[in-house]
Amino acid sequence: MRMLERIDAMLNSRLFLRIASVVIAVLIWLYAAGERNAETVKTFEVPLEYRNLGVGLSLSDASDRVNVQVSGARNILAAMAPQNLIATVDLRDLAPGRHTLPVTSLAPSGVRITTVTPPYAEVQVLRLVEKTLPVSLNVEGAFPEGVSLASSDLDPREVLLRGDEGLLEKIQKVAVVATPQQLIRGEGFLDLPVRLPLSGQVEHLSVVPKSVVFSYTLKRDLPRREVPLRMHILGEADSDFLVTSVAVEPASVVLQGPSAQLDLIDRIDLMPLDISGIKETGVFSVDLVPPIGNDNEGLLPIRSATIRVTVAPKSGTRMISGVRVGISGKSIYPNWRVEPGTVEIVVRGLPSVLENLPEVEAYVDVTNLVSRRATVPVRVRSKGGALEIMEIRPPNITAYAIVD
Repeated sequence: MRMLERIDAMLNSRLFLRIASVVIAVLIWLYAAGERNAETVKTFEVPLEYRNLGVGLSLSDASDRVNVQVSGARNILAAMAPQNLIATVDLRDLAPGRHTLPVTSLAPSGVRITTVTPPYAEVQVLRLVEKTLPVSLNVEGAFPEGVSLASSDLDPREVLLRGDEGLLEKIQKVAVVATPQQLIRGEGFLDLPVRLPLSGQVEHLSVVPKSVVFSYTLKRDLPRREVPLRMHILGEADSDFLVTSVAVEPASVVLQGPSAQLDLIDRIDLMPLDISGIKETGVFSVDLVPPIGNDNEGLLPIRSATIRVTVAPKSGTRMISGVRVGISGKSIYPNWRVEPGTVEIVVRGLPSVLENLPEVEAYVDVTNLVSRRATVPVRVRSKGGALEIMEIRPPNITAYAIVD
């Protein structure tokens, strides 16, 4: 009984509890340290580097990554990244062709490489050469009736090919391709890509330049037909003016195109021209109306024509009767009378002026008259409007001085 009491007192003593706590802490630390330093494995995907490739050579079909498995302490591997590993293939002194080469890997201190997958790299070494070839033109398709290629040139006329020696041996010519539609729509110049006689995507091959400028002229030998231009004049000139002539320049056009089209066209209409209220001669540019129902691209040689509308003023005459003759001027006699006292006047002018006739005054000038009786001419003046005096009846009358 006393033994149990002693054991219980010892277990509950502060000293025992302190010793027990220290022992447990040491055990936990030993366990954790063992876990950190325990060896483990880990796999990384590492970029594959190719070194020491000879001058004038290139690689084809080469893998760019390998899987590297390493072993080491858990804490070291946890801090590692693919950049900490190096995987290389040595290409020194290799000739063109296919080769199987070992992959060499390097790891940091404390890390051991266990496997590299794949352990070998399959590579194809190509010899790069240059080759100059002339460029030819291929026109795919047929030109329309009467159209042909008159002259052509390529700039540059040759291109430089750089690539695998074996591939370039298969290429004996290069070309640019154009269609008749491209040439007809173009303006004498086309930028065309260089085509190689190879199918699919070609690697390790370049063309300098990639395109050439094709300059050309077309020859058109289509049938021709001359047809008149027809005007459509709307409206009328001002009431005081008369249209004396209307002319179109050119009066006709020469169409050029397929016979099937030309046979359907006997004239070319112009857009309507409205001359309402015109008072002077004018020159107008009027668009042509393309024929309907035809493919008229390139058929019309011009887009517009010039219409000259010549206008002249209208002229009419009117007789004015019973116009009193007045006295004008001064002489040695203070008063005068005339016989006859009225005259008739014939005037000419625009219709609007004749319709609204301004006041017309007839008179004789007695200035410097010394004779008591004299035959003097009748003069006329208008107080408004453009009137031309055509005739005065009678043209001369007798003036009498009034003497008291």
